[in-house]
Amino acid sequence: MKNPVSLFVGSILLLLASLASAQFLPANQVPQKPLTQEILTRWIETNKVIREYQGLIDEMLPTENEAKAFDQLSLVEQDKIVNNYLRKKGKLEPLNEKMHSQGWSSVAEYMRTSSQIGNAIAADLQAERLKGMTPQQAKAVLDKTDPAVKSVTKTDLEFIRANKKIISQHIQSYSTTP
Repeated sequence: MKNPVSLFVGSILLLLASLASAQFLPANQVPQKPLTQEILTRWIETNKVIREYQGLIDEMLPTENEAKAFDQLSLVEQDKIVNNYLRKKGKLEPLNEKMHSQGWSSVAEYMRTSSQIGNAIAADLQAERLKGMTPQQAKAVLDKTDPAVKSVTKTDLEFIRANKKIISQHIQSYSTTP
């Protein structure tokens, strides 16, 4: 059995890797709602329900340039692009049914929430990492930090910290369940 700390870190990295493609969906033009227990629970349950579709969602914007261009769009435009993509793949209706049954207004809303959670996890991990650095090292890391991670609210960061155990358990089960 692996060391619990390395398993936790590995699981977090796996989650971040799976969420990295979702980071292109910030809640621009609309302030994000703070993370809550209800949102986290719904997100975790949705991850289980849509697992078979995750690869399809992840491949939507494969390049960084596409993701950055998408980033600049309004929420309505983002929803339209996501819906058109899923329609072309023949998966819009089944995925929308699953999303609506979980309380999401759209696939893109779920993706934006995934991004919000992933960015907050990344901000928490980065804050822990920065503690052991010199001021010069910390500045170098912060200078290269994704603006989405830098913009995580204190409220979301505190929420992630308070729910590390739940998130860790989800990541661990998600990464080990076929």
